[in-house]
Amino acid sequence: MKKDKEDKLKGDVEVDETLIGGYSTDKGRSTKTKDAMFVAVEILADGRTGNIALQPIESFKSEELKYAIKDNVSSEAQIKTDAYHSYKKLAKQMKNISIEYSKKGTAMEELHKQIMQFKNWLRGTHHQCSSEYLFAYSDEYEYRFNKRNMRKWLFNDVVERLMNQIPHPYNYLKSLCVYST
Repeated sequence: MKKDKEDKLKGDVEVDETLIGGYSTDKGRSTKTKDAMFVAVEILADGRTGNIALQPIESFKSEELKYAIKDNVSSEAQIKTDAYHSYKKLAKQMKNISIEYSKKGTAMEELHKQIMQFKNWLRGTHHQCSSEYLFAYSDEYEYRFNKRNMRKWLFNDVVERLMNQIPHPYNYLKSLCVYST
């Protein structure tokens, strides 16, 4: 269910980052016990949400965020983000980034709604989130969300994608399994 490489967000795009994981006593944006996630949302002309992009990242450093933006957002898109220091660095390098202050969460409301929807989906559907498989959870959610208006064709699309994948023999899949004793 992962996206195609040419499926980049276009137009007006809001970008942010978040932490995924349970309660932690760590202060600030620590990735010791939680996982970092890049989130981008297309904002349509009428203010509704278009497509979204989710990508696990290692840290909140500007270089990491720069590559996440290049992977998920078209170079012609107009990107709006918060005033986090990594984005301020990027705004100097990339001319299509504008900085907007948070205003206690009222700025970029659609983006924050999508972050909360993803976290609630993880809690409700999977009950917990393994760091090892965060990429798969985010790919599934992104695929389902971005195909939400194509429900009639969703099953056929999944089957077609399965049929066009490289075969994985049983012994290969078995080698991936981790057995606890």
